[in-house]
Amino acid sequence: MFIFLLFIISCQQVTEEEDSIIKNTIKLFAPFITYKPDPEGTDFWQYPEETMNLKTGDCEDIVNYCRKMIYDTGYLKTNLAVVVHKKTGEGHTLLEYNGKHYECVNAKIKVNMNNYEKKAL
Repeated sequence: MFIFLLFIISCQQVTEEEDSIIKNTIKLFAPFITYKPDPEGTDFWQYPEETMNLKTGDCEDIVNYCRKMIYDTGYLKTNLAVVVHKKTGEGHTLLEYNGKHYECVNAKIKVNMNNYEKKAL
């Protein structure tokens, strides 16, 4: 019974209001962070406060920062996840809400969503 309830909750559709909150929050806050990759051979995940203070970060840092900003709006407190590319060596991170994916770094990046997996933070 418990597993079935979790499945129902996680399969809810994104409402227009929720979609708007997420997109507008990303549009408002992401431009303040300059993309800066981690040094070669490393993958350091910054806390959102670090990203905010440094004003730089790579894709997972920017996604975590946007995720915090969305939480801070007070409208969305659950079902926000970070999804990470698992097939290529380079990888990429996106924000996910109820199964819908949001690009926080560069909206022009085209990706195959079948290659992503959820990672708990």
